[in-house]
Amino acid sequence: MITILEQHTTNLIKHLRIIGLTVNTTKTQAIPFNTKDEITLTIDGTEIGTKPTAKFLALTLTFDKHSTYREYIQNLSNEASKNISPVKPQLRRSILPTCTSFSGYHGEVEEIVKLECVGHVQKRVGTRCRRLKQGRKLEDGKGIAGTGRLTDKMIDTLQNYYGFAIHQNAGNLPGMIKAVKAILGHLSSTDQDPNHEFCDASWCGFLKDPNTYRHKNALPKCIIKLLEPIFNDLTSESLLQKCLHGKTQNNNECLNKLIWDRCSKEYFVERKTVEEAVYSAVAHFNDGPSSILKVLNKLGVSPGYYTGQKCTAKDVQRIKKSACRSTEVAKKQEKQKSYKERFPG
Repeated sequence: MITILEQHTTNLIKHLRIIGLTVNTTKTQAIPFNTKDEITLTIDGTEIGTKPTAKFLALTLTFDKHSTYREYIQNLSNEASKNISPVKPQLRRSILPTCTSFSGYHGEVEEIVKLECVGHVQKRVGTRCRRLKQGRKLEDGKGIAGTGRLTDKMIDTLQNYYGFAIHQNAGNLPGMIKAVKAILGHLSSTDQDPNHEFCDASWCGFLKDPNTYRHKNALPKCIIKLLEPIFNDLTSESLLQKCLHGKTQNNNECLNKLIWDRCSKEYFVERKTVEEAVYSAVAHFNDGPSSILKVLNKLGVSPGYYTGQKCTAKDVQRIKKSACRSTEVAKKQEKQKSYKERFPG
C-alpha cells in the first residue's frame, strides 16, 4: 500500500501522515476527507499536532504484484517532466485539478522499471547522424555528405541495423551490445582491412566465405571517427537494458489517440466521462468500428441496417489501409515525408 499525500496551499507543511486509514483497491482512488477526520502535521520531522483535513486531499494507490504494474514505457513530451522520479509519472495523471501539488509519498513498493520504446531509441541514430551533416568539414577538407560518405540512405541503413540488432537479440544483453558494436566495424571494413570481430556468421558475408567475399562502399575512417561517439552512447548497458523487451509503444500511442479523440485533454471532465471514453476506445481498438454493434446488442438495442453496413464498410476500409501502409513502398514514402518535415529545404 502506498499513500500519496497532496499539499494544498501552505509551504510550511513538509509531510502529511494519515491516521487510521485503510483502503483496499487495485486502482488509483481519490479520497476527500470530512472535517471529522484528522491527520498529523509534521514540519521537518517535528510533529505539531492534529488538524482537520477539509482542505487536503489524499490519493491511495495499490500496486499489483504483476510485472505490468511495475514496468512502463515512459511517454512524456515535456522535457522538464523527464527529470521526475520513476514513480511520479504513474501518479501524476491521477491528481485532480484542485489547486494541489505533488508533495511526496511514504510506504514501500518494488522498484519501478522504466523501459524504452525500441522505435524511439532507434530513431536517435538517424537524428544524431543528420545533425552531423549540417555545415561541417572533415579533416580531408570534404563535407560529410556525398557519394561514399554519410548519405541519407546510409543514415537509414545505420538506423535500421541498430533496430535489427535490438530486435534480433531481445532478452540477450551481451548479444545486443555485440551486435550494435558490429555495425560500424562491418560498414568500415575493406578487403585490405577487414573488421568483423563483432559480426555474426548468420548475416555477415565475410564470415560465411572470407575467400570470395568482396567489400563494397566502405565508410571512410574519418566518418567512422565521427560516428563512434554516437554509437558509444547508444551501446551503453544502461540504455540497452531498457530495450531487452524488444517492443515499441506504437500500440499504446494509437490507443491514447483513440481515447483523447473521445475525451479531449484540453478540458477538464469528471472521472465517469474519462472511463466511458476509455471503454469506447478499447472496444474500437480491439474490434474496430463494428464494436459499437456488439455494445448495442448487449444493451438490448437492435442496430439498424445502415448502421451495420456503415460500420462494416469502415472495418474493411481500415484493414485495406493498414495493408497498404505495411508495404515497403508506403514505408519508404513515409520516411521521405518525415525527413522533409524535419529538415525542410
